Amino acid sequence: MRVLYWNSGSYAVSVNGKTIEETKFDPSIGKASELSGTQGCGENRFVGGIDNYLEFIVNPDCVVSVNPIDSFAANVRLDWTLDEFYANGG
Repeated sequence: MRVLYWNSGSYAVSVNGKTIEETKFDPSIGKASELSGTQGCGENRFVGGIDNYLEFIVNPDCVVSVNPIDSFAANVRLDWTLDEFYANGG
């Protein structure tokens, strides 16, 4: 299932009351890993930025809940020399 969102907040997916971790970030595609379909009900990923959608697997044997959480994911690029980085202990 794919749900479109107007914002790029974070969401927790739960199945029968148990939180299911989202797929990990895949640097080769620049976003959360595609769903494999092999992890069962609740396998999920949130794609933020411009796209803003949550995908998750649902089957007849489970109850899926989606709840907003008070956090956000970010990528940060830092630029300094190694000497500058290690000057204060790294």
